[in-house]
Amino acid sequence: MGASYAVKWREPGGQTFLGRFEFDTTAVVLTGRNDGEEAVRRMIGFDEVRGFRLGENAGERLDGERTLVVGRSGGDFVIASVVMQTGVLQELVHRLSELRLLAPRRVN
Repeated sequence: MGASYAVKWREPGGQTFLGRFEFDTTAVVLTGRNDGEEAVRRMIGFDEVRGFRLGENAGERLDGERTLVVGRSGGDFVIASVVMQTGVLQELVHRLSELRLLAPRRVN
């Protein structure tokens, strides 16, 4: 894996985690913890991503900050930079769009 980004994310069920965001060859990898619980690892395959955008409305914010919203059929993952720099989110959007274009597509 390449660069790692400190993030906080909210899963479709509403649970939030603090950890890191990395790009694997075929997926986004989120690794983190929620209030001292055991570490979790989530992989979102590029072929699963239905869309992504910078979230700005109240329901798409974490701790009042802008987020990267990664859309999946099972629900959206909302990801915020822990260092609270919009540049980090823009970098993630750019890199995700590049990798998603290269990912093989699932036939639905």
